[in-house]
Amino acid sequence: MQPTTPVMFNQGERSRDEGINRTLAANAPFVARALATAGQIRDTGKVKKMLDPSSHARRTPIWEWR
Repeated sequence: MQPTTPVMFNQGERSRDEGINRTLAANAPFVARALATAGQIRDTGKVKKMLDPSSHARRTPIWEWR
């Protein structure tokens, strides 16, 4: 006999996966990791505090084009 998963957990997983897929689709044009791997950009080791209120003043690395 297999344990059953409550329906609300299944819906939560579907909502989580949908959110992840939306984020990946929205960020597709900004493939910074691919550019870094290809050697087109490099991390300068510097960070900058974001100014956009929705980013909650997080510190973001500064990249340099090669």
